[in-house]
Amino acid sequence: MKKIIYVAIMVLTLSSCNSDGPGNNTTDNTTNGELRLNQAVSGTISEVGEVDLYHIRVNDANSILSVSAKGNTVHPKVDLLVTVYQNEINEDNRIMADHAVENAYLPANVNMNVYVDRPKDIYILVRDFMDDESDPEQRYHLTVSTTASNEENNSFSSATSLIVNDTSGGVVDKIDYIGDKDCFSFTINQEGIYAISIDYDPFTGGTGVRPAAQLYGPTGQLIDTTTGISGNGFVFMTHLTPSVTPYHLIVEDTGNDHFDQSSLYSISVNTVNANEIFENDTMAEATLLSDRGGYLFSVNAALDYSSSIESDNYTGDNDWYRIPVEGINLGGIKVLNITMTDQNNVKNLAYRISLMEESGAVLFTHDYIGGNTPYITQIKAGAGDHYLLIQAAGTGRVQKSEEYTVDVEVIGVADPAEAGNGNNTESNATIITSGAVTEGKIAFRGDVDWYKIQVPTGSPKIIEIFLESETSLVEYDVQIKLNNNILKRMYDTEGSDAVTMLSTSIFIDANSQPTTDYYIKVADYQDDDGDSIPYNLLINVVPIPADANVSTAPGNEYRYYFSEVEERDMDASRSTDLELEIWTTEQPEFKADTSLLNFRATDLAALNITKANNPDGTVTITFPWIAGFVDYQGDRDFFKLDLDTLDPASPDTQWYYDVEIRLATRAATDVEYNWKFYRDHNGNGIIMDNPGAEDGYKANNGDVTLTSEAIDITTPSGSEEFYVGDRWTTENPRDYSVYIGMSDFDYRNLPTSNPDNPVINPDPDNDWGYDAPYYFKVVLTYHPGVSYP
Repeated sequence: MKKIIYVAIMVLTLSSCNSDGPGNNTTDNTTNGELRLNQAVSGTISEVGEVDLYHIRVNDANSILSVSAKGNTVHPKVDLLVTVYQNEINEDNRIMADHAVENAYLPANVNMNVYVDRPKDIYILVRDFMDDESDPEQRYHLTVSTTASNEENNSFSSATSLIVNDTSGGVVDKIDYIGDKDCFSFTINQEGIYAISIDYDPFTGGTGVRPAAQLYGPTGQLIDTTTGISGNGFVFMTHLTPSVTPYHLIVEDTGNDHFDQSSLYSISVNTVNANEIFENDTMAEATLLSDRGGYLFSVNAALDYSSSIESDNYTGDNDWYRIPVEGINLGGIKVLNITMTDQNNVKNLAYRISLMEESGAVLFTHDYIGGNTPYITQIKAGAGDHYLLIQAAGTGRVQKSEEYTVDVEVIGVADPAEAGNGNNTESNATIITSGAVTEGKIAFRGDVDWYKIQVPTGSPKIIEIFLESETSLVEYDVQIKLNNNILKRMYDTEGSDAVTMLSTSIFIDANSQPTTDYYIKVADYQDDDGDSIPYNLLINVVPIPADANVSTAPGNEYRYYFSEVEERDMDASRSTDLELEIWTTEQPEFKADTSLLNFRATDLAALNITKANNPDGTVTITFPWIAGFVDYQGDRDFFKLDLDTLDPASPDTQWYYDVEIRLATRAATDVEYNWKFYRDHNGNGIIMDNPGAEDGYKANNGDVTLTSEAIDITTPSGSEEFYVGDRWTTENPRDYSVYIGMSDFDYRNLPTSNPDNPVINPDPDNDWGYDAPYYFKVVLTYHPGVSYP
């Protein structure tokens, strides 16, 4: 594309370009840069935009004109672009263009071979590739020469004859010049499947040639075509009939813009022993699948030929099969369990599998890329006998006999939810109640189960969703929706590797309605699998605990209960908004409390905050216990703590705080309570769940075991130090605020002895619940006049 663009620019600007070299030119094709065969001329691109024009009259028909432009400057500024025209300088008459390597270290070296079919005027233009560089000291040397072309097969009339089943290996040829077309012909005496092979041996040093080929019938009709043949070669596997008039094959470079006399290809035509030819290529001629007993039907066959161009006379192999299922009644839903296996175990071909009921209505279509992994699916049966069609997918090509096996097992799946109108739509959703386990099945490809639960929404609630299943083919996908909006989604994309255990929960705010309908959708993740193995679905609607239901802190001390309802009702006078970046696709927003840890408040007694002056001049600030829960999956509670100088009215210039955080529970809980000490370095209300980030957490501690247990952890302990000093601030504006976040320790990675090579936890431990609250308490010791211990 670059060549086309720049040549077009050249044509438009040629009339205004002048050269002090041998190519001073105009658009009327006049030039004083006349070339002679085998004699070099020298020139320079001494001005930006300069174009040097040369002319030569080539009188030898059917010849190859070799054009060579070489430089002698190391690390040249000018990247030579050489363009060859015939008869006149315009886009229609441009034959070829090439340029030197851009920004190269070695001198320029441009070589081209141009085929000249008859005597004609040749014009050669030399310029800088981008027309933006010049160098009067950088000389190039241009040479042209001709050799007789041995091309004698560039048309049907002069085509090279091929012998069918030639034991010598076929005919060898190459793309000799830009625009070279090599024609071959062969005659067929017997109907059958033929392999027309193009074995390509590209030059090991690299080449731009990618052969293309077209196969034509005796009447000149295009039978098949391909482009971009690589070193793997290509084979037309085609059904051909006898004809006195020969078939023809044309081979050329894809795009006709490269040549390479060192990249050879060979052409051969051979008969193929096919499994069948047009025996079951229509629905009416479908082969009856063999009954293996136990309602299992099978076939072993192959696709033997294909074509990219479908016509009445030339078409690809289509294998039709009839499955006699009409009279089979096994109770429940009739499901066809289809397994297709590529017997070659190599991904040579994408098979297209289609299943139709007796009327011809298509029940499903799928493209299966072969290999060593079978394709398995489950289709709900329609009416009457069924038909299966196996063919190459899209532009897929059969290049050798592609053997396959298909097994169809008829099974009956008991799934009461599918009775009547079923529960496959939101309007037909099955009504379920809180706390009751519901059994269901994704019984076949495309099966969807919808459920509805009526939630009392006079007060806020938590909705919990649990789905469990034994190992099955289904990759479960569970969504909870309200008014067509997905509120939460969870899925297991590896259902066949182990049991499925999915769980999640969401916060539901109160509204003016006595109840609100929420919908749960259960399906396969890609809607392409089903199984007779059931799942169990449990929905719990849980009220948020009131203050009276939360026990006192350890030692029966006072505690302040920070409830989820209170958090969401806080206004700007006692909260600030925080965004937590967990992943690029997970950035939840929370309200951070700004009052409970405010030791500069006017009435500290109301907050149960105490300050004590110590004999050594330090000040100890003790906060009350704060209690709370991880109310739902992913919930976090944030508390702002300002660690600026103790008295802003009489500020110290140097100071630091010793920080002590105690975290405890009074009973065992599945939630692994943790605290994290975040710094909003940029002061923009965005923090990151990453200890290495400036806006990440700088300290954390808590329960990091997977066992359910009570905890009582004080940080720091022993010889540990935990302090924040005057040097820790945002620069503009000045801010010493930190955020203490309470959450569950989510085991996203499994515990491992090598933290640099983590193993993703297949069942993330993202807990929540109301079995036991957390209690945390902060104690600060202020040190004036010192920046750090």
